[in-house]
Amino acid sequence: MGSDEELKKAVNISEKEYEKLLGCKVFFNNSPDLYYEIDSDGKIADCNRRVLEVLGYKKEELVGKPLVPTIYAPESQQKAKALLEKWKKEGKLRNEELQIRTKQGEIIDVELSVDAVRDEAGKILRSTSVQRNITQRKRVEEEKAKLASFMTGREVRIIELKNEVNQLLKQLGLPTRYKA
Repeated sequence: MGSDEELKKAVNISEKEYEKLLGCKVFFNNSPDLYYEIDSDGKIADCNRRVLEVLGYKKEELVGKPLVPTIYAPESQQKAKALLEKWKKEGKLRNEELQIRTKQGEIIDVELSVDAVRDEAGKILRSTSVQRNITQRKRVEEEKAKLASFMTGREVRIIELKNEVNQLLKQLGLPTRYKA
């Protein structure tokens, strides 16, 4: 997006409409999520500041480049290509989990939602895409799963030990201590 004055002159809009458009621009640039505009060929047309901060690129390094493979991690490239085709058919995607790669090679888990922008005839012109960083959430989920597995294993081992104690007590002719 160009300067505010250029924007206002280019579209010749009312002050109220201009303020609304400016508010959208501020929201776009200051969102904690990663926002992209992708053209109908799958190339990056625009992105917000958060994309640049998180990925470590300059805007000119991204604009005009194909979204796949530019930002997606190798593990997500096939899924990203399939989702691009799904978007072209359906016009939207919701809460798809993928991995993106920063310029420095760091892998970030994201949740992707995409909507199509269409012309009057219904032809897709571009998409507005939002990626939410879910790396921390994924790590917490993994830790919870590990802990649950550990606790389940621990409970199973306690039951096994109680059974062993009962068996030893039986062999000694003593009453069992634990209920089966």
